[in-house]
Amino acid sequence: MNQEFLDRLEQWNEEDKYQEIIDAIEALPEGELDFNLTSALARAYNNLAIDVMPPEDRPLYQRALDLLLPLEDRLEEAAKQDPDVAHTWNFRVAYAYYYLNQESQALPHFEKALEARPGDEDTLEFIDRCQQCLALPLYMRPFRGRTEEGWSSFLAGEGELRALMDQEDREAGGFYRAGQDGEVLIARQKEVFDAAMPSGNAAAALALVGLARLTGESRFRALAGRQLNWLAGQAGDYPSEQCFALLAMAEALYPGLELVCVSAGEVPDWLAGVGEAYHLTALAKTADKARGLARVAPYTADYPIPAEGIRLYLCREGACQAPADTLEGQLVRFADKIAYINHDIDDAMRGGIIFPTDIPAHISQVLGYTHGERIETLSMDVIRASAKGSLVRQTPEVAQAMAELKEFMFQSVYFNPLAKGEEGKAEDMICLLYEYYYKHTDKLPSEYQDILMREGRQRAVLDYIAGMTDTYAVEQFKNLFIPRGWVVK
Repeated sequence: MNQEFLDRLEQWNEEDKYQEIIDAIEALPEGELDFNLTSALARAYNNLAIDVMPPEDRPLYQRALDLLLPLEDRLEEAAKQDPDVAHTWNFRVAYAYYYLNQESQALPHFEKALEARPGDEDTLEFIDRCQQCLALPLYMRPFRGRTEEGWSSFLAGEGELRALMDQEDREAGGFYRAGQDGEVLIARQKEVFDAAMPSGNAAAALALVGLARLTGESRFRALAGRQLNWLAGQAGDYPSEQCFALLAMAEALYPGLELVCVSAGEVPDWLAGVGEAYHLTALAKTADKARGLARVAPYTADYPIPAEGIRLYLCREGACQAPADTLEGQLVRFADKIAYINHDIDDAMRGGIIFPTDIPAHISQVLGYTHGERIETLSMDVIRASAKGSLVRQTPEVAQAMAELKEFMFQSVYFNPLAKGEEGKAEDMICLLYEYYYKHTDKLPSEYQDILMREGRQRAVLDYIAGMTDTYAVEQFKNLFIPRGWVVK
């Protein structure tokens, strides 16, 4: 490669002409793309992504990684000719990981980049950012995952939680940070603002809502109600600083679902994954755990352990749907499974999470290669397999392929950081929408003005946001908070 071309690439990089770099390098014959040119191309994609609004920037960072990672086998040889290559390659890989919100992947590469170029200020700054993010795992991860993992801690500390009741301010509302028997202070403090960690009062509200739902005890319901009423008053002034409290209110107003798995033997490994994927609280009941589960979720005591296998109950606020025992119920269950997995595949492909060729070939050979082929194969297989029996079922071959397809979806979509990485942004977006409409109730549609008059500002705003589709919510956020460019005529 002649030096004039390389000098031109460096000049374009200094002038922020990253698309010109990409176009020039990608126009070269594939055989001319050596280590340095491929690395320079990845740098251009990294830099180009800076000027692109999320989530459209993510494919650019991913493209940079796709170019850089295959070069690792050639890194040692390239470093012999230019020792600084070890720094630039590791820094560019780490940079892409960092802006894909994968700090744990980025940090080791930033550290290797620092070893190759000691004292580099940019590298030190990114290392510090990664360490700060990784030091706050509860804040940086999605809300629902954090709360579900915290349940075991809440239940283990139930005794301490009950002792906190004497710290409630019965007159003004909320909980003090210290009990009446603690150290004498000029003023007893009550945490209310959610910062990097949720405030104690917001966390208490969420815990009480959960305990009230699981145990059904009236004292927890009353305590949760008083706590939420107090927080609602506080949130009226500064709602953006009380996002965790607002989420606790949403959990109370729109309770989630519990999936109770009653098993004659071991609890299936996939139960936790199903809960995470479909935003369910998964509870497992076995012979040795039935008594303990009945203490914290009394409604589960009514469901007998089967002689063999498992039975699943979908529950909301202590009321559970019976398992599908009728032929009609079994058929609906299969129809739902077939529809959901194929819709999820379509959504993932539209979002660029997976591509048709990502589905393992041996699965596609059985179920089909397109949406229509999969629907037809799965539907007709249920009809043929069930025609002469007393149960609705699938043939073993198709059932195995569908199970493997589901496992593929868990690994590639439901647990994919690229798919899950937007949840924190969605939470922030909802908080900002709530704050805006809470302060500008005149912007609510006419049907919500009636709710505003009858039930108050909080209920009207929450109902309006809860009724938004994902697309509409994003569109409203753009209209309200993203500046529009001027049109030059």
